[in-house]
Amino acid sequence: MLGAEWNDIPDGFFYKSRYAIFDPDGYQRVEKILAEICDYMAQDDSTYIDKSLVLAIWFIPLFLSWQQERMEEINGHAAGVEFNHWCNNTLEFALKILGHP
Repeated sequence: MLGAEWNDIPDGFFYKSRYAIFDPDGYQRVEKILAEICDYMAQDDSTYIDKSLVLAIWFIPLFLSWQQERMEEINGHAAGVEFNHWCNNTLEFALKILGHP
């Protein structure tokens, strides 16, 4: 599911973000996926996560932060503020799912 948001051309959220296409519906899909992963991990903190999923989750906030400035330039200040909120939310999900030192 998360992989489709990276690889689905032209409908994936991350594909659209790469091209500064503001996509609230796509973000909602990603947030739902991350919340489901977070809930699953909360049930059993001894669960191991596949390396490719760890890489994808870890990379999301970084990738989105790289798109932030261009997203605002192209879509306006309000979209930039909302996109920044999405960046922060994905970082929070990543920390909940993967933990931190």
